[in-house]
Amino acid sequence: MPSPTPTTPPDPFDPDQNPIGTKGLATSYVSTANNLILGQSYSSLLASQMSLDVSAIDVALAVKVSAYQKQLKGYAGYFLGTLTNDFIRLVSDANNMATLIGSFVEVERGDILGAWSDEGARRNLVISMSALSDGAGEVFVDAGTLVNHVSEADRALGKLSEALDAAIESTIADLDTSMKLTVQSIDKLNEAISQNIDDIVSGANVVGGAVKDLGLGILTMISGEVKEPAKPTKPGEGDPAGGDGDKDAGKVEPASTSVDPKKDTKPPSVDFVVTAIRSGASGAEKWSAAQRALEANNEKLAAAYQSLAQQSAVLAVAKVVQAQKELFVTSVDGLLANVNELKMNWAAVRDGLQRYGNSLQTVPDQTGAIQLASLAQGARTLWSACSGEFAGIKQSMTAVGQGGLPKV
Repeated sequence: MPSPTPTTPPDPFDPDQNPIGTKGLATSYVSTANNLILGQSYSSLLASQMSLDVSAIDVALAVKVSAYQKQLKGYAGYFLGTLTNDFIRLVSDANNMATLIGSFVEVERGDILGAWSDEGARRNLVISMSALSDGAGEVFVDAGTLVNHVSEADRALGKLSEALDAAIESTIADLDTSMKLTVQSIDKLNEAISQNIDDIVSGANVVGGAVKDLGLGILTMISGEVKEPAKPTKPGEGDPAGGDGDKDAGKVEPASTSVDPKKDTKPPSVDFVVTAIRSGASGAEKWSAAQRALEANNEKLAAAYQSLAQQSAVLAVAKVVQAQKELFVTSVDGLLANVNELKMNWAAVRDGLQRYGNSLQTVPDQTGAIQLASLAQGARTLWSACSGEFAGIKQSMTAVGQGGLPKV
């Protein structure tokens, strides 16, 4: 009768093979942090931007865009408050787990080696592992809370996104061919910019570091007023560039009471400023091409907005708000995928700790005890390595107070 094929013991330094290893936590925490930092960048700009003033323009689209912008600002506050603080709590949880597992191995390694012949040692080890498993279960619950919060925001933002897009599309349907082509150019550039951002963040993930020192973020900044420029009274006044050539380019002109506010035929009193993303993460060569493409596309986008603004102030502003919305919604979509993965990894950590505890309780001989001690030592190394990553992520996060989910 042939002897059974011996099973290969798990690799102590493989985070997935080791039952008390870190599983996919290191990768999922970095990915989540990168998306969160990106979302924070968009949220900060949305929250700080002046609310649109449409008091001088009685246009249905303008009124709708103003209302949608207010809702976006509310979700930005929710992102910066609740969602950011939820994740910071999870980072602290991970750091605490790394410390607990490191302490367990340091204190209990001798008992693990003797567990095969010492019933008292086995009993104490099982109690300790049960406590660690319960602790991972509590973090799993915290991760579930974050998933629920992100899901709730994602669903609500999806409804807002559809409503804003429908309002803009209805207006675009009535445009002439030239204006439609300008709008299409803006849409294509926004898609390209979104891909540039994805490439930059993916590059950071590839080199295993969080995106740090992120700039304010590829959003078009608009002023608070959506009004007609002042009616010219002498040469140079009311010029869309603001006067003499480029010297005062982009200056916001006050509204004139002599202009019919229901007409949207003149250049708007808005500033269009597109800022480029910057990343201070190491390994920048991985995505330098994406950064260069991003800067070029930003310049093209600013010009396209200005062109549209010459024909329709309200639609130009609406497209700006739509671009802001799209990038923000995309970051929340990505964050939802990240936090779901994070939750699953914590479930794997909890189950692995439980299995290891069961192995300690039934360890048959000294060889088995040595193998379990080796796994424990490997886990200590794995969690220690992740601890440094967790600490770096926590430093890059900034809590700005709890925000409640806005009512739609």
